[in-house]
Amino acid sequence: MNMVRSITNYIVRSPRWAALLFLSLMIVTCLITLTALDDILEQYRARNASLETMSRLKTHLTQPGMSPRPSGSPFLKGQTATVASAALLQRLTSIVADAGGKVVSSEIVPQASASKDRFLVAVANCEVEHDALQKVLYDLEAGMPFLVVDQLVVSSGPGESGQLKVTLGVTGQWEGGK
Repeated sequence: MNMVRSITNYIVRSPRWAALLFLSLMIVTCLITLTALDDILEQYRARNASLETMSRLKTHLTQPGMSPRPSGSPFLKGQTATVASAALLQRLTSIVADAGGKVVSSEIVPQASASKDRFLVAVANCEVEHDALQKVLYDLEAGMPFLVVDQLVVSSGPGESGQLKVTLGVTGQWEGGK
């Protein structure tokens, strides 16, 4: 109590110190207010950016011919597993070729004959441009039939200039002979 009384007496006797204390408290209060306003404005800008992105996505999906889900069957088609495997390799090869790359080698990984899940796995060694790799991965996983990239190994080897050596392992489910 004595300390508070002595500080109060000192401030009352010296109005300059009282004014300085008041001014510094006002400056601190203004800085805290400005910081809080800056945070609010930043949240507002982030909200507006998110709304704009969402609006562009909705506009993109409502354009004629666009649907939120790709058309086609989610399963690999074919009367036999061999025909479905060929379709899987053809799809993989065409996606890589559309991106400007080339498939060096490809193979179907043999599954157990007693497997009831009917998953087919293809592995391909490709050469693609650095910028085209994202397009290849997107086209594989975003289209129909549903394919999943299980294996991805990327290396910049002694291939053509600017080309990456890529090993892709892709899995798709065969609907079975119907």
